[in-house]
Amino acid sequence: YVMADGLSLAGDSVRPISSHLDELLNRLGLLLFALTVSSVVWMFFIDSVLAWYLIRISPCQVSECLSVFAPAEWVSLRWMSALLLGLITIIPLVCWQAINFTRPGMLPQERHWLSSTILIGGIVSIGILLLTMLYLIPMVMLWAHQGSSESGVVATYDAVEILRIAFAVLSVESIVLLAMMSALMAGVVGLLDAN
Repeated sequence: YVMADGLSLAGDSVRPISSHLDELLNRLGLLLFALTVSSVVWMFFIDSVLAWYLIRISPCQVSECLSVFAPAEWVSLRWMSALLLGLITIIPLVCWQAINFTRPGMLPQERHWLSSTILIGGIVSIGILLLTMLYLIPMVMLWAHQGSSESGVVATYDAVEILRIAFAVLSVESIVLLAMMSALMAGVVGLLDAN
C-alpha cells in the first residue's frame, strides 16, 4: 500500500491514509476488547495467583512476616495485577496484529526480519522476565531479609510494597527489552544509521 506519488511495486495498491487509520483503529479496538475480556477472566483467579507469588517471593513465612497495611492499596494492586496478566495474555495477539498491519507495506526481507525479531525477541524477553520474577527477585529479598535478621531487627513486610517492587522491576525490564528489540529492528531495516 503506497501513496499515489510514492515508489510502488507491481503488487501495490493505492489507498488513502484514512483507510490505514481506520484499519489501525479497528485493530486497536480488537486489542482493547481482548484486553478487557482477559483481564476480567484473570480477576477470578488473581487472589490465588498473588498468594502463590507472595509465597514464592517472600523471604520468610507469609503468615509470620507479611501484612497488608493499606487494604485499599491491596484492592488496587489486585486490579492492576489482573490488568497486567491480561496484557501478558494478549501479547501473541498484539504481535499477530502488528505483523498483519505492517505486512502490506514491507518488503519480503523486512517481513522476515520483523517476524524473526518478534519471535526470537519475545522468547528471550519472556525467559529473562521469568528468570527475574521467579529467581532473582526472591534471591534479593532473601538476601535483604537475612541482613536485617543478622542486625537483630524483626522484619514485617507490607505485601503490597513487595509486589510493587517486583512489578516495577518487571516494568523497567520490559521497557528496556522492548527498546532493544526496536533498536535492533530499526538497524536491520536501515532506519538507524551512524547519524
